Amino acid sequence: MGVLQRASTSQLVDVAQWALQLTSDAAAPVVFFQTLLTPTVANGQAHIIPIPGHPNLMLFLGSGETVWKAFDHSDPTAPPKPLFDSNGVLTNEHGDIVGKILPSGRALLDLGQIFNLRDQPGLCPKPEPDKYGQGPGSASRLYEDFLKPLINPQAPTPPGLAYWLASPTATKGVVTFDDCQKGSGILFEFKSEGYGKMWANAEKSTFLPNVEADLLTQSENQLSAAGDRPVIYICGDENTATRIRDLFVRKDQGRERINFLVVPFVKAH
Repeated sequence: MGVLQRASTSQLVDVAQWALQLTSDAAAPVVFFQTLLTPTVANGQAHIIPIPGHPNLMLFLGSGETVWKAFDHSDPTAPPKPLFDSNGVLTNEHGDIVGKILPSGRALLDLGQIFNLRDQPGLCPKPEPDKYGQGPGSASRLYEDFLKPLINPQAPTPPGLAYWLASPTATKGVVTFDDCQKGSGILFEFKSEGYGKMWANAEKSTFLPNVEADLLTQSENQLSAAGDRPVIYICGDENTATRIRDLFVRKDQGRERINFLVVPFVKAH
């Protein structure tokens, strides 16, 4: 069952850190931008991970070691680059986050940073214009713009942009996420307090099945697109988070792995 946690106003700056601290297992297979890499086992315990399309590149974890080494054999004089694992977050020697160990044991790696490959995507795709919504002054847009600097404090996702990912279950083949944490690849969906009010109004009418069906379809498509990436729903109030979480628990089908964080909207002064 997904975690439901409430953040006080004084804790808002910790949203990004909270996301990075999700439970993860020890590293095993690796996801290379949604391509599964299975480490080969050499000499009993050592693990070797070749990088598709780059025969000179590989990751290596020696027997009994805890630090991965990134090798570039195109330059025999270059020493291997260490990758440190701290609670599932992978960093390079400069402390920059370059990957995230996922709950399944797989990982998301920013090979562009690890190997200085300028033609490689990062952990998040390039944000694109969001699907048509309620407009810049709406409660949902204000809530999005309030949360985005908390997810990526150094480089927030611009207003009106979202992240489109391929989804095998989506009718149009793609689904959107409101944000993506650039240091970890964690995906976010935002539900403002206004969404909760809309749900409450739907309960008083005949539209509740439609609201629930739309949410179930959205979440199914998001999980299909996310693969092993963690998915977090941030809600503007606890009642909205509980409603959605209870629905996901009833319907299940993988939705129980979605985590929830309650972050009340704070109007800028």
